[in-house]
Amino acid sequence: DLKTAQENKKKLEDEIQGYADIKNEQQIKNDNATAKVASLTNKISELGYQLRSVEDKIDNEYVNEAGTKTVMENKRALHGIVGTVKNFVTVDKQYETAITLALGKSSNFVITETEDDAKYAIDFLKSNKAGKATFLPLTLVKPRPLREEHALVCKQLDGYIDAADKLITFDMKYADLFSMLLGRVLISQDLNTAITISKYTQSAYQVVTLDGQTISVGGAITGGYNKTKFAPIFNLQENKTSLEAQIADLTKQASQARVDQAKLAQGLKETENKLHEKKVLFN
Repeated sequence: DLKTAQENKKKLEDEIQGYADIKNEQQIKNDNATAKVASLTNKISELGYQLRSVEDKIDNEYVNEAGTKTVMENKRALHGIVGTVKNFVTVDKQYETAITLALGKSSNFVITETEDDAKYAIDFLKSNKAGKATFLPLTLVKPRPLREEHALVCKQLDGYIDAADKLITFDMKYADLFSMLLGRVLISQDLNTAITISKYTQSAYQVVTLDGQTISVGGAITGGYNKTKFAPIFNLQENKTSLEAQIADLTKQASQARVDQAKLAQGLKETENKLHEKKVLFN
């Protein structure tokens, strides 16, 4: 009887230890699954905030430009309306602030195929008393590249990056347009470099730093602290589509992660119950 009792005790001890080991493994998996759900939920929340921000920018894209808004809303009824400048350029994140400043109000200028298309749109705005807009006919715009001698000088300066039109991506159909808008805007690493560039080029160009300080043609310097960060203005519709796709994918992952976590939690509970039963028997 003593021998049998000892064998039973040993068996229970082994079973208790086995269930304890299983519980530990399940606990780790359950904790990881819970953390994964939390992480996915946070990412969805962050992307949701970004999406709402982009949607707000789209909704208020031309809030202070009634004429441009009217033209874009009636694009199909007009002739040769290509779109606004900012929607035909792709900008790397590191250059967004500088290019946004470099473009300024011209980011919302309306590109048209011809000057006649621009005249027709202006007549439309006048007859409907719907505000003003600035048009850029592709048949009229002329490139304004950096003068070669100035380009050679600038390239020798530490901190000089390039002319703004060389730092963006666009369809070559619009090469002359972006040369006209940005070919004579120079981008530098910092304000000290910008001042040097301006001196060496006789203040003939606008110079913009990566963090948003500017030197105007003629030498006026604008800078300081801006509590409102420069929000991205480029590729808003593409950003919206991308964010929506990311949110949909993460939502699907989060749903599956919750199912997996629930199964793990149930398995952990069952193991805890069995472990409790064995401990009762052992005692």
